[in-house]
Amino acid sequence: MKYHPTYSDYCCDSGGNMYRDGKLIKGTIASTGYRQYRIKGKTILGHRFVTECRIGRNLDTKEVVNHLNFNKLDNSEDNLEITTATGNNDHYWRNQEIDTSSVDFTSVSQKPSTGEKNGQSKLNNEEAKALILDLMAGMSNKEAAAKYGLHDRYVSLVRHKKRWKYLWLEMGLHLEDTKVSRPLSYN
Repeated sequence: MKYHPTYSDYCCDSGGNMYRDGKLIKGTIASTGYRQYRIKGKTILGHRFVTECRIGRNLDTKEVVNHLNFNKLDNSEDNLEITTATGNNDHYWRNQEIDTSSVDFTSVSQKPSTGEKNGQSKLNNEEAKALILDLMAGMSNKEAAAKYGLHDRYVSLVRHKKRWKYLWLEMGLHLEDTKVSRPLSYN
C-alpha cells in the first residue's frame, strides 16, 4: 500500500484500488468513463490519484496519466504512465488498427449539426420560426427574450441572422434582402 502525498488517510494498492483508513472505496464512473472519487469536497480522477500515490507527489497540471491498455477503468500501476497531452495522443494514434478500406469518407461530415439537431440548440425549429416572425413584426430583443426564455444577446444573434440562417432562407427571407432592425425606444 502506498499513501497519497496530500490525503494521508487515503492509499492505493498496486491493482489501482483505493482505500481510506483500510476500507476499500469504490467511487463512481464519470461520464467520460474514468473512475472518480469524492475526497474532502473535491472530485479526483482515480488514475491520477493512483499515480500520485505511486510516485509520492502531486502531479503537475501539464502531466497526463495515460492508460497503456486503453481501459479507462484499469488503474493498476503497470497500466499507467505519466506523459504529456501530445504523448497521450501519440500513444492513441500509434496503437490504432483501423481498416479504412471499406469506409466511405464522402459520407463523413465535419460540419456541426445545425438547428434543433444541434445538442446545444436553445429552440426547436417551430419556436425559431415563431421568433423570426415576431422579430419581423417589430418585437424588441428584450420582449422576445422574455417570451422564449432566451438571453437578449442570443435574440440579437437571431435578428442579425447569425443563428438559424437556414430558417430565414427556408421562410423565403433572403439574408441580403431582409433587414430586421429593433424598434427605436424613446426614453
